[in-house]
Amino acid sequence: MDRKPPYKHPVSGHYREGKYIDNYTRGHGNRPHEQRAARVSVRGGSVYNVVFLFPDGSTESYNGGGTATGALKEALSKIQQPMLPKQATLTRVGGR
Repeated sequence: MDRKPPYKHPVSGHYREGKYIDNYTRGHGNRPHEQRAARVSVRGGSVYNVVFLFPDGSTESYNGGGTATGALKEALSKIQQPMLPKQATLTRVGGR
C-alpha cells in the first residue's frame, strides 16, 4: 500500500544533523475533511449507550438519554432481532 502525499502544512524550524532548518511549507492540496460522529445530547440528563448481546453472538447498540432505566426501556423497544438478548451492557457516554 502506497503512502498518501502530505497535504499543505507549515513545518516549524528545527535542527537536523546539527544544522538549523528554517520554517518552510510542505505538501500540496487541502486537508481532507474528517467524518465526525454525531453527538447525541439530551437536555437536562445524561446520554447512555446500550449494547445487547444475543445467544447467537450478534450484538445491537443504541443510544438514549435521560435516565439509565429510560435509556434501557427505549433501547428494548428498538430491538430488531427475533429473539431475546442474553445480556445488556449500559454505559454512560455523556451529559451531566
